[in-house]
Amino acid sequence: MTPSSFVNASKRYHAFVYPPIVPEGHQKIFSLLEQRLNSWWKALRKVRKVHSDAEDAAHFLSLGSLHPGAQLASPVHAQLNNRSTFCVMCLSEATESLAHLAVGCPFARRLWGALSPAPHPTFLDFVCPVVSRSERRLVELRILFFHSIWKLSRRRRFSSDPLEPITETAFEDLRASIQESKGRLVSL
Repeated sequence: MTPSSFVNASKRYHAFVYPPIVPEGHQKIFSLLEQRLNSWWKALRKVRKVHSDAEDAAHFLSLGSLHPGAQLASPVHAQLNNRSTFCVMCLSEATESLAHLAVGCPFARRLWGALSPAPHPTFLDFVCPVVSRSERRLVELRILFFHSIWKLSRRRRFSSDPLEPITETAFEDLRASIQESKGRLVSL
């Protein structure tokens, strides 16, 4: 390996880690203050007890690199559920955006209400909270919450089964799964 290729690889690595790369069209949603973004990165580095997939989802969410149904849908896609940009969680005609999945979807609001006494935050506060030591558990809960919503959304969008409203049983199973993970976090 020549020194110049090593330098180029190093530059690529630093470009990936900082500054965040925001996809075109996400600038208005992800126009974050640098100080808040740095606080979020510090919080993510401290949260080591959350499952790595959940941590990755939160990392990509804060970068704007998760692609919701509005960006994935195609009228000619092989999966019928992925031919529309509408939300696959609440089955409304709302466009499935990151903001909708995290805080706008009635399903997400109901799930958050079942998990936390804290009011459901705005999208910017949800994605990039200002974190203090006392709020660490809340950040962990948000990471678990969004990861669970994201996984269920992907599973429903790329399923060959026709979309139906989420049943009470499925809702309770998801809530219990997050509560169980949250309980494990508290015990660590």
